[in-house]
Amino acid sequence: MNNRKNIYESARLLSGRINSQTARLQQLKQASLMRVLFMLLALGLSAGTVSQQSLVGASETVSVEMHNTISVNETQGGSQADSIPNQVEATGFQPTRSSIYTTFYYPWYGNPTTDPGWAFWNGSGAKPPTNWAANYLPLPPNAMNPTTRAINPSVGLYSSADRSVFYWQISQMAQAHLEVAISSWWGRSASPTSFNPGLYSTNGRADYSFRQIITNWMNRTDNPYPNLRWSLYYEKEGFSDPSVAELVSDMQYIRDNYINQPGFLKVGGRPVLFVYGQSTDGCAMAQRWLQARAQSGVNFYLVLKLYSGYKNCTTPADSWHQYAPAVRAGNYAPYSSFISPGFWKKGSAVTLARDLAAFDTAAAAMVQAATRWKMVQTWNEWGEGTSIEPGIQVQLTASGATIVSTNAVPFESNYINILAKRLPALQAGTGR
Repeated sequence: MNNRKNIYESARLLSGRINSQTARLQQLKQASLMRVLFMLLALGLSAGTVSQQSLVGASETVSVEMHNTISVNETQGGSQADSIPNQVEATGFQPTRSSIYTTFYYPWYGNPTTDPGWAFWNGSGAKPPTNWAANYLPLPPNAMNPTTRAINPSVGLYSSADRSVFYWQISQMAQAHLEVAISSWWGRSASPTSFNPGLYSTNGRADYSFRQIITNWMNRTDNPYPNLRWSLYYEKEGFSDPSVAELVSDMQYIRDNYINQPGFLKVGGRPVLFVYGQSTDGCAMAQRWLQARAQSGVNFYLVLKLYSGYKNCTTPADSWHQYAPAVRAGNYAPYSSFISPGFWKKGSAVTLARDLAAFDTAAAAMVQAATRWKMVQTWNEWGEGTSIEPGIQVQLTASGATIVSTNAVPFESNYINILAKRLPALQAGTGR
């Protein structure tokens, strides 16, 4: 995938492991009776003889968060439930504060050390590791000598299939106090072991990578941040109008493969799905998604990309967001707010210059905003130059080689440090 298909409409430019059961109970002391009972059961404690059905029934009167769920058994294996199942999170941490801090994650990178060949970095005719399709170089461990500041592009141009890089990334997210990563998703891969696109898909690599993340790496004992939660960013809506049948198929695929993993984000027991969109969208888009959800057999909490007049729709989504990292910040109370470090797409003029002081001011304002979803745009979209992941600005030389830029705005870990200073501490720590 070459830089999100190089299609950008105008709107786009704009717990886990708490160390003791006592700590778990202390964490839940303000929760509803239903949540406490479920967590006690998940921890293997004696909670008396209480059936799941009676617990679900009680939850309708006790838990405000569960008011949209329906008490039926979830159908597995790809078949469709008669009605939307009640998907209460019975184990694992989920963020419950009034504001949740998120970032957008892109799992489409590849290099020949880990993968069959280069992916993304070789876009627009680039020839990595000599030069690559970004104005910056990521700085995972050993990508730059701290003394000489000499760069090692073969290390910096990472693969999304490299678990050591992934653990470095989520360790940095924990340091930045980010609670949720929203992973770019373009549809299913042909199989669990294939990068090739499957049914209704435009690219399979993102799905392949996400499968590794949510079903494997997040569940390992060496995971440095077990309490990090994940959702998907349904990208296809931004470039077409998928039919109800396609949306139903994709929702059921996500249900059957991902939402029962402990790392998948839920709000009130409902799996959360973020949806990209087009500048020409209107209420018909939201209606199509709600119709598909009703047919899918899973009560997704839908966070749609906003459009002109979105507040006036008679069938609104659960929440709304804007994706516009070409501007410094946006506030769409009470739904969402966002900040961006900058926007500089490879081969184009700078759209939004990096400015650490401006980013710091925007981060402080976002913390104070009365919004549910507080978004950092982005974690690692290197082609558009919107990443806060540690990196360094580079420049192409006359010989075709890439070197560190001599007059760049400071980068490296500065954005991580600003967020660590401004964002509230993680609700339940890392889970380690």
